[in-house]
Amino acid sequence: MIPQLSNGSLRRFNVTACKGKSWLPQDYGTKKYQTLAQEEKELVKAFEGERTYSRNVVETGTSLFKIKEMLQIPVIQEAEDAQKVA
Repeated sequence: MIPQLSNGSLRRFNVTACKGKSWLPQDYGTKKYQTLAQEEKELVKAFEGERTYSRNVVETGTSLFKIKEMLQIPVIQEAEDAQKVA
């Protein structure tokens, strides 16, 4: 049985694969549609359309993937100083 991918997952897969094959530029999906050059706009229209491109740029920002906040553990200065002495 073939697993079903969500539209977002399928799009990310397709964009990543196309970048890997150099069918899409490496910076594809990192700029808002309004700021693209005419040649880039034509590429967007041919690949997925303005509406889908714009929606995905808004949802994910300038990254192809949504970035989740990670737990950050504060560095304790005393522990660093103790390691330097040892």
